Amino acid sequence: MYRARLCVWALVLLSVNACNRSGNSDPGAVAQWSPGTTIPGQAPEGPRSPDPKFDYDSTAGCSDLIVYRTNKERSEALVVLAEADRLGIKVGVNTFDLTTSRLDLSVAVRVYPRPQKHIQLCTDFLDPESDEPFIWLAVEGKLTVEQFPPDPKPGGMSKTYRVRVTLENAVFRGPPGRTAKCPHTVTLDATVGWYPG
Repeated sequence: MYRARLCVWALVLLSVNACNRSGNSDPGAVAQWSPGTTIPGQAPEGPRSPDPKFDYDSTAGCSDLIVYRTNKERSEALVVLAEADRLGIKVGVNTFDLTTSRLDLSVAVRVYPRPQKHIQLCTDFLDPESDEPFIWLAVEGKLTVEQFPPDPKPGGMSKTYRVRVTLENAVFRGPPGRTAKCPHTVTLDATVGWYPG
């Protein structure tokens, strides 16, 4: 009985090895899949994200801190989200290496399938007709946040302040694992510290 089981397992292993050598260069591969086909057990591929153009126009910001730039068509936005207190951002120049992944700092490009009436940032209005963006996350580069002293405000009002954010040598990773390098330095200059609502 024991020998019979060993023989069955030997035949199964020989069959698997024979299948793996039937034209596949990777011995661990079971099948070759071309782009656009569905791998068993996975959902079909959705729409392909356009590549970021990195051609920006207006700048805005809010909170502590969110700054972003959009292109003229409002179909792409470069967004910097940072938890200023946790990152220790103070008045002056603060520098971050984007190779190190952090939960309290995100630099990303949001690419939309069409121009948007509303970019869902620094607003409490949610447009039901807005599209979900494709997210390209920065995985390399240098981010410099220059914080200026608080704006003079009457007591009781939220303290706003100006920031100048500079992004250099940035590389972004998008879906599904594609990369795009920003060919130039991008500067975002905005007043933050206020909250929508």
